[in-house]
Amino acid sequence: MALKKKIPALNDELDIRLFLYITRKNLLYVILLLILAVGGSFLYLRYTHPMYEARVVIQVNTSGISRQILNVDQLYEEGLQKKIALITSPVFLERVAAKLPLQTSYYIEGNILYFEQYRSAPYTVTANVIRREIYGTTIRVGFERNGRCRISYTIPGEKLQEKVIGLGETAQFPHAVLKINMDPQLAMNPGQGLVENSYFFMLNDPGQIVPGLLGNMSVSILDAAANTIQIKYQDRNANKAADILNTLATEFRSFDVEQKQESANNILSFIDAQLNLIKDSVVSSEEQIAQFKREHKIDSLQIRGIPSILMKISDLEDDYNNMTLEESGLNEIQQYLSNTREIDSYKLLAYLSVSQFPAPVLSLLTPLRELLLQKEQQLYSVTPNSGQIKTLDYQIDIQTRLIIQTIQSYKVKLKEGKAELSSILDSYKRDLSGSTGQYNALELLRLERINAINDKYYNQLVETKANYSIARAGYVSQNIILKSSEVPSIPLYPGPKRVYFISIMAALLAGLTIIVIRYVLYNEILSVADISRYSHVPVLGVVPLYTRDVPANMMIVEHQPKSVFTEAMRAVRTNLQYISNVAGSKVTAITSTVSGEGKTFVAINLAGVLSFSDKKVILLDMDMRKPRIHQRFSLDNRHGISTVLSGIDEMETCICHDPLLKIDIIPSGPVPPNPAELILGPLMEKMIQKLKQKYDFIIMDTPPAGVVTDSLPCLQLSDYPVYIFKANYSKKLFIENVDRLISQNRIEKLSVILNSVEPLAKSYDYAKGYGYGYGYGYGYGSGYGYGYDYSYYDESEHSRRRTRILNYLLQFFRRK
Repeated sequence: MALKKKIPALNDELDIRLFLYITRKNLLYVILLLILAVGGSFLYLRYTHPMYEARVVIQVNTSGISRQILNVDQLYEEGLQKKIALITSPVFLERVAAKLPLQTSYYIEGNILYFEQYRSAPYTVTANVIRREIYGTTIRVGFERNGRCRISYTIPGEKLQEKVIGLGETAQFPHAVLKINMDPQLAMNPGQGLVENSYFFMLNDPGQIVPGLLGNMSVSILDAAANTIQIKYQDRNANKAADILNTLATEFRSFDVEQKQESANNILSFIDAQLNLIKDSVVSSEEQIAQFKREHKIDSLQIRGIPSILMKISDLEDDYNNMTLEESGLNEIQQYLSNTREIDSYKLLAYLSVSQFPAPVLSLLTPLRELLLQKEQQLYSVTPNSGQIKTLDYQIDIQTRLIIQTIQSYKVKLKEGKAELSSILDSYKRDLSGSTGQYNALELLRLERINAINDKYYNQLVETKANYSIARAGYVSQNIILKSSEVPSIPLYPGPKRVYFISIMAALLAGLTIIVIRYVLYNEILSVADISRYSHVPVLGVVPLYTRDVPANMMIVEHQPKSVFTEAMRAVRTNLQYISNVAGSKVTAITSTVSGEGKTFVAINLAGVLSFSDKKVILLDMDMRKPRIHQRFSLDNRHGISTVLSGIDEMETCICHDPLLKIDIIPSGPVPPNPAELILGPLMEKMIQKLKQKYDFIIMDTPPAGVVTDSLPCLQLSDYPVYIFKANYSKKLFIENVDRLISQNRIEKLSVILNSVEPLAKSYDYAKGYGYGYGYGYGYGSGYGYGYDYSYYDESEHSRRRTRILNYLLQFFRRK
C-alpha cells in the first residue's frame, strides 16, 4: 500500500485546528513574554533619564520700511538656508552660550537617577581652572549644619581630593580653585533637605559647550512659503531646553540688527572721510575765487557780459571736469582693488554709493559685491581654508582682474577724450589771448566751475550720509518669533504609553513568531486527519488523553467504567469485528514505532474491556527485551514467555490469573539473550494454537516495530494486528512504517489506534466524520462514536466546560 502523498519535512498546509492547538500549548510562553515585556518596560522607564524637547518658530523677513522709503539697496539678501547656516554656526552659538549659565552644571542625586538643577541649585560655584583634567569630573558637595561644606572629587589615576571650607571661602585644589556661594539666609539656616541631599557639579569644557549645543539642536525649514524656521532642542532638563531656545531666538534677532547697523556704520565712516577731504577742496576753491576777483577787480556784471565764445569754452571745460572727476573715481577704485588683498564688501559698497561709474564698470562691480557678501556669510559656518571659501576666493580674484582691465581700457578712452577737449579749449583760448578782460573773466569762470564741481560732490555726500543715517535709525530686526519655547511637561522619550505599547507588541510578535515556527516545524501526529492525509491504513479507534491519576495496573476501564476513555475502548472492541468476523478465537498483536506511545497501556485496557463482555482473554507480554506487564500486576517474572519458548517451562504453569479483572496473563519471563530467535522458533506457533483452544482473545504486547524486529512474527500470526500512534508524540514519518508493514511484510489487516488525543483534536476528528466506525473492505461500519456532552460520563464539570469552549472556538473558525 503506497502513501497517499509524500510526508513533508515542514508543515506546509494551513490547519486552523493545529494552529489553535499549538497556540494553546504555547500560551504560557506568550504570557511569560508579556510579563517580561511589561516588567522590562517598567524597569526601563524607572531607570532611564527622560528626554525633553523644546521648540521655537521664527519667521525670517528681509524687507525694511526705511529702505523702502529711501530706496536704499538691501545689504543682505539671504535665503532660509543661509539663516540656518548662521544659527548653527559656531560664531553665533558662542554668543548664545555666553548669555547662559552653561559653564557649570549642577546636579542632585535621587534614589536611582540624578537630575540637573538648571538655575535652581541652592548654591553657585566660582571656579578658576588650573588643569584641564577637572573638566567633566564629578565634584561632590556636602553641606553641614554649621554653615560649612565638604568638596571632594577624584581624577582617574590620582588620589582623592577633599576639603572642608566655609561658604564663600576659596578652596585651593591641584586642578582648580573653587568657591561655593550661597544665599546668606539659606547659609545661616540650612534646611533638612539641604543637609541630607547629595549634590554634585561638573565644570564644563568651554571648547565643548558649543558642540554640545549643536549636537542636541536641529534646525529645519517649517514652511518655505511663509519663511518660517523651526528650531528644536533636546535635553534631560525641560527648563534648560526651553531657556536655551528662547535665548537663541532673542540673540538671533539682536544679531540681525547688529549686522545691518555694522554695514551702515562702515558706509557712514567712509562718507565722513570723503567729506573731510572735499570740504578742504571747497574752502580752498572759494578762497581762490575771492582772491582772483580782488586782484583783477572783476565783478558779477562783467561775467554776465561774456560773449558766446566764452560760454562755449565754459561748456567744454564742464565736460572736461566731469571726465576728470570720473577718471579720479576710476583711479581710486582701481588703486583699492589692486593694492588690497582682502576686499571689504562694505567699503566697496561705499564706493558704489558715493561715486558714479560708467555702465560697463558698474555691471562688473555689482557681481563682485555679491561674491564678497556670499563669502562673508559662508565664513560664519566654515573655516577660511575650506573648499567653499577657496572657490569663492578664486571667483573674486577673476572678477577683480576683469574689473581692473575694464577700468584700464576705459581710462584710455577718457584720456583720449580729455586730450581732444583740451585741444579745442586751447584753440578757443588762443583766439581770446588778445583781450585781457575777457581772459580774466574766462579764468574766473573756470575757478567757479571747479568750485561748483566740488560743491556738488560735497552736497551729494551730505545727502547720501543723511539717507544712511535715517536708514540706520530705522533698522529693526525683521525676524519675528512666532512661537516662543514653553517648558515641555511631557518627555519626548521614554513615553510610558509608547514604551508599554511597543514592548507588548514586541512580546506578542515574539510569541506569534514562536507559535508560527513551532507550527511550521510541527511534525507530530495530532489527529486521525493527519493519518488519513498520508495513508490508506484504517483507523480502529481514537483513545482520548487520560489526565487523571493512572492506577498501578493501568486498567482504566476497570477503575472508571463510565469515563470517556472506557467508552473509547468499547468502541475499539466493537470495531474489531469489522477486521475479521469469522467465528473462533482471535489473536491481537499490538505494537508501535518507539517506546512511550502507549502500546502496553492500550493492550491492558483492551484486554480489560474485552473481558467485560464475558470473553476469555489472556494477555501475553511479548516484549522480552523491556518487560513491563509483570510490574503493573505485581507478578513473578521468573517464569514466562521466554521460558516457555525456550522449552524450560510448560505454558500452563506460567499462566497467572487475575480474579478481579477476569483475565489471564503470561509475563515475559527472564530477559533472554536471543528474543527474536525464540519468537521465530516452532514453540511460538504451538503456544498460540494451544491458547486459541482455551481463550476467545489473545492480546500480545509486542516490542516497538521501529526499534527491533521481534514484533513482526507476532503481527503475522495475529488476526487483529494493531499499530499504536500517540497524538502529539508520534512523528508523521512513523506513518511510513505502517505502510511498509502492509506493503512489504504483507500484514494486510493492520489497523491503527490513535492514543492520547486531546479534546480539541478529538472534536475535530469527530466533526470530520472519523468517529469510531471502522472501514476495512466492508465500508464504514456501525459509525458508533461518542460526543462530548458528558452528561452520562463521569467527568468533572471543569473538563466539560473547557471542552465546550474549545468546541465552540473550533466551530467559530470553521464558519469563518
